[in-house]
Amino acid sequence: MAVTDSKIELLSICGRIRRHFNRKVEKLPAYIHLRMCLAVPGKIIEMKGNKAIVDYGGGTKKEVDISLVNAKKGDWVIVHVGFAIRVIPENEAKEILKIFGDMYA
Repeated sequence: MAVTDSKIELLSICGRIRRHFNRKVEKLPAYIHLRMCLAVPGKIIEMKGNKAIVDYGGGTKKEVDISLVNAKKGDWVIVHVGFAIRVIPENEAKEILKIFGDMYA
């Protein structure tokens, strides 16, 4: 398995959170949940100019700004604060989602 920049960023964030609080993320104080921002992978399912509908799975779909990336319908993107900031391969997106799932398991 190749280690990519986005995996390193995500694992670094998750590791720091776990080490700092020495427990799983769902047990963090509410103020941490409200102030913590993560970039989340999602799949573009519809394009509207510089906007796209991104499917994050589990029925969650949001409109995001894709003006920062060269993306097309079907691409997986990393989204942070409403902006797609990077196009990533599907296998990497699914691996990141698995990491998130494991954090909340």
